[in-house]
Amino acid sequence: MKPSRYDEWVTSLFSQTVSEYGSHLQCDELWNDNAHFAELTIWLLRHCALDLGKMSDESVAFGLKHTFKGFEAEPNCPLKSGDISREMKIELIRSFESLYSGCFESRCAPILLHLGEPGGSSLNQFCFMLWDSSPLGSWNDHKDPEEFYTALVEMLKKVLLLSNPACVESALHGLGHLHPECPRLVENAIDECIDRGLNENLLKYALCARSGDVL
Repeated sequence: MKPSRYDEWVTSLFSQTVSEYGSHLQCDELWNDNAHFAELTIWLLRHCALDLGKMSDESVAFGLKHTFKGFEAEPNCPLKSGDISREMKIELIRSFESLYSGCFESRCAPILLHLGEPGGSSLNQFCFMLWDSSPLGSWNDHKDPEEFYTALVEMLKKVLLLSNPACVESALHGLGHLHPECPRLVENAIDECIDRGLNENLLKYALCARSGDVL
């Protein structure tokens, strides 16, 4: 069931005005209930193809960045709060597959940013850097973190099946950052991807990610 006030939250989030002083959001109180915020975020990711379909790439990138603004504030990331159950956190991780397949796959330019290829939008940049510094990619501050890492790898394995090289690059980037925590899982996931076949540039990046050597 759609979370309460979801439509209002999305309208506020992706229709915000920006000035030299930053962004201006309505319904700020929806950001103060961590469990509700997680529900809103999961629904958004699961339904992004339709709910974000008429918005510009710039608006989508800006709104998503604001949604995950806690990424740079570990351990204060609201989506990792103790108010949110383990089950919901796992569901949150899995819902990122829908963000890739429902948004990035069709909207990101098919370029490789680790090579500095031109032509991408701000959405390409967000896609590529999604797991670079995200606290949602690190769960060592939680009890029994293996469950979270397994969910992340399994989600990114599905992203590796997409056709847009920007999505594959992003998934490899994320797996590269996960390598220190779960090397065997990461190596097996990337080996499966390599066995299916990659172009030369993605193959080189996959081999780097396989050893955790990503920027």
